[in-house]
Amino acid sequence: MKNVKLNIFFTFLVLSLTNCNSSGEGEICDKGLLVTYLLNDKIPDDFATLKDDISALDLSVSELVANPSIAQVEDARVKFKTAGLSNQLVSWVTFDPPTSNYNDFGYNRSFATWPINVELIETNILDENTDISLVVMSVKGLYAIEYLLFENEDAAIQLSILDDNRLSYLSGVSHDLKSQVTQINDQWNALNVVNASMETQVNESLTVLTSALVSDLDKLQRLKLAQGLRAEAIPELSSMYDEGESPYAGLALEYMKVQMNNLFSLYYGDIDAKNGWESLLDCSENGMALQTRINDNIDKIISLFDGLPTDKTFEEMIASEDPNIVVLSEKLRELVILFKTDLFSQLGLRIIFTEVEDD
Repeated sequence: MKNVKLNIFFTFLVLSLTNCNSSGEGEICDKGLLVTYLLNDKIPDDFATLKDDISALDLSVSELVANPSIAQVEDARVKFKTAGLSNQLVSWVTFDPPTSNYNDFGYNRSFATWPINVELIETNILDENTDISLVVMSVKGLYAIEYLLFENEDAAIQLSILDDNRLSYLSGVSHDLKSQVTQINDQWNALNVVNASMETQVNESLTVLTSALVSDLDKLQRLKLAQGLRAEAIPELSSMYDEGESPYAGLALEYMKVQMNNLFSLYYGDIDAKNGWESLLDCSENGMALQTRINDNIDKIISLFDGLPTDKTFEEMIASEDPNIVVLSEKLRELVILFKTDLFSQLGLRIIFTEVEDD
């Protein structure tokens, strides 16, 4: 099975300050508030949280390997869930910290690739291949740990499955994940953007950040909802995402809710601090009408998500093409289109998506 990633390349159009003039009060938008907040505070803080949660998971896995027990399987599962939810807060960060102030953004390697290649994982376990740093992304990372901890719902049965080879592989994957996340966290928390005065640099960063935000919302709708419903299916991915994001732990809906709420929180920002995209529309000429359309759409999506049936799993809703999921997917698609077209146009930005590329 090939590991598939969606690569996104960005271009930008330099914004003039007049694009962010409020037509009512002549207020000037400070785009640097959004950029510095995300690069200096929000992203580093979220990676620090993820690092702590991954470290707690790794410690629990180490204890499971040293002293296998049902209680320790259950503890590792709890730690996994916490780490999995924290991962949704950084799912949109598909770029490395800029290497110099705002310039030279790179693209980090994913440590949470799904779906995983179960067949290859089993081959690695059978061959006692524990050099995790050399294996492909689809057999390691967060979702490989999910498979190794939740292959069977019953903790006692799962414990009986975890022989020495499987425990050794689980330990290697866990240590490798901790190393990857720690390295990324250290990079982000070493960054200190203290100046947001250079317009061109701010706009370049704003383009990357806005593109990443919209891309993650797009992937949530396409790969987690529409793909499962066989709606707007991407042919190259149709066989890859049948099982969804969390087929073993059953956390798909929880993951989506955290991811979605985080993206909306990023869009709104802190109203008083004016560090969200909503504030850019607030003081943008003709931006208030678009802001109203976006906000109304977000309210409807949140209401739809909160109204999903509680007596069905995500897999059951997908299998039955539950109308609640269908409508939710449609409304998310409308919001993605609003962001891709109207928001980018209003801010003078341009986004380019490339074709799916095999890794």
